[in-house]
Amino acid sequence: NQDYSPLAISHDGSHVMFRMEDGQLGFQYWLLNPKPLRENITSDGGWMIPQQGVSAKFSPDSNFVAVQEISQLRIFMFSNYGQTGVSDSMTMQPVAEIKVQWLPYLDTPIMWSADSTTVTFQDSVGIWHWDIFEQSEPQLIISNHEELSLVDVSLSGRYIQYDIADTWMLHDTHTTSTFERAIAT
Repeated sequence: NQDYSPLAISHDGSHVMFRMEDGQLGFQYWLLNPKPLRENITSDGGWMIPQQGVSAKFSPDSNFVAVQEISQLRIFMFSNYGQTGVSDSMTMQPVAEIKVQWLPYLDTPIMWSADSTTVTFQDSVGIWHWDIFEQSEPQLIISNHEELSLVDVSLSGRYIQYDIADTWMLHDTHTTSTFERAIAT
């Protein structure tokens, strides 16, 4: 069944995401499963942890996943624990969530910083910056309009690059300064 093909694999290869059915994703800790992935999928999730969502993005360190639901963004932390001294089970703990108004034409409105501390996303309100360790809610960086598009986030999440009209901008979230055609390193 093609619907059960993996949608994404975490950066370290330990977590796999599947589409279970419309509006539901399934997450599996790959190291638990020595058999081919397709052999163990059941309609009720079986060995997978189901979550409501239409899309998701794993953090670069593979410890988190940002799940895009119809009207909210939820951040989960993976917890792998062992019952016999070996990691043989997985849970997903919600650590943050926010109501959003997604834009239907954006394929990937969510980006993680390389250090997995910051989620940057774009919805119908604008581009948001959320340090999930330091902030209880995301901060609006720029309000949305027709030609605005999130492009990238820096390694530490400090800088956000976005396109606007016929140029790109770099926003420094620490100083709130914005620079045209600048590059962050």
